[in-house]
Amino acid sequence: MSNKDLVVYSAIFGGKDTYKEPPPGDYEVVLFTDAKIKASSHVRVVQVPLLGDPRRMSRKYKMLPHVHFPNAQYSLWMDGSIEAVKIDPRAELMKYLEKGDLAAFKHPLRKCIYEEAAAIIEYKLEDPGKIRAQVDRYRLEGYPSDAGLCECGVLFRRHNQEIRKFNEFWNEEYSRASNRDQLSFRYSAWKTGVRFAPIETSILRGSGPGGFYVRPHVITEPPVESKEPLPVEIKPPAPAPTPVTASKAKTLIEAVTESLEPDVWNNRWSQVKRFGAGMAVEYEVGVLLGALVRCIKPAIAIETGTHRGFATAMMAQALKDNKAGYLHTIDIVDYGVTKELAQYGLESWVKFHNGRSVDMLGILSKTVKKVDFLFLDADHKKDSVLSEIKAAMPMIQSGTYIALHDTIIDHEENEAVQEIRKQHFQWERIRIVTARGFDLLRVP
Repeated sequence: MSNKDLVVYSAIFGGKDTYKEPPPGDYEVVLFTDAKIKASSHVRVVQVPLLGDPRRMSRKYKMLPHVHFPNAQYSLWMDGSIEAVKIDPRAELMKYLEKGDLAAFKHPLRKCIYEEAAAIIEYKLEDPGKIRAQVDRYRLEGYPSDAGLCECGVLFRRHNQEIRKFNEFWNEEYSRASNRDQLSFRYSAWKTGVRFAPIETSILRGSGPGGFYVRPHVITEPPVESKEPLPVEIKPPAPAPTPVTASKAKTLIEAVTESLEPDVWNNRWSQVKRFGAGMAVEYEVGVLLGALVRCIKPAIAIETGTHRGFATAMMAQALKDNKAGYLHTIDIVDYGVTKELAQYGLESWVKFHNGRSVDMLGILSKTVKKVDFLFLDADHKKDSVLSEIKAAMPMIQSGTYIALHDTIIDHEENEAVQEIRKQHFQWERIRIVTARGFDLLRVP
């Protein structure tokens, strides 16, 4: 047993990483592993058999340094993917523990566990049901949103009674919850009241503050297969219609096709001139909306932001093709969309509501028990989108689909989507990368 007061340690199981030795110094260096790893003389390699999941095996050592190093006063944990280059670990530790007993770098992409939970579900990194149950419990206990998120790849700890309490609580919480330890890390610090000192910089892939570097894993983990159904099967658009004689009335798709910009497939906006070029949704998104309505077969659909009615027309045509359903569309300006739709025999499938979207959604919610498909494309300001969701909540039930447009090019629209996902992290979501961005949510 070493008498060093600082231990720099790591754990590698299942061959996931190659060991990256920290520089030698006035501290003990320890590696826990199931492999035969040749290390420098300043590294103590502790070989133990692999029992179960490699990730959970390594966390056993990550979370309980006071158990494995009972004589240490400080510890510095580094994930197997972390490399420390040209630094003094002791100096780094003392710097970051000036104002606390526990320190970790912030996450480079997300700012709270609720955003992280949504990302874990989206990228299929863990069973969605387990993630939802975990953060549902945290929310019920009052854990706040936007309370910070850490990477947890590098952890600085001062070994005292408060840290022991935190370590044991975190380990117990991790054992009962998901294998994504960053979800339970800040929650555990909050529950135990440990003096936590967040580091306001992030370790990015390839570089990091203070000489910490993140290297790729040797083995790429396969995504966790979700047991839940995909939100919807999106069918490809039908082939272009055959030419018609002058005596035959044009169908909607024929009129739209004729009104497309000549370079539609090279123009990122894919403008439909007949329905207001530059303001209508892209042609591809109009086709997508029609395909979604055909697949979902909504009894009631609602659209905010009618404008000149291209998206309205594509959804109304889909309802007509389904021979069922009704669309309520809302805008503060009436561009005569009902008359426009009448040219294609679609007026009986749509009702236009002239007014503010939030007001009209509130009125509709008094008579509409459930909206099956809700398309939000009015004012893209974050507060406006969130107000629309709030107004529509009485109609949003299990099985409701919610679509939002311009979620890539409009930063406030994107922020609104992220906020919705935090508030309703159990809602499924896919992002379809169009020129301007399209998100589809589904309420389980």
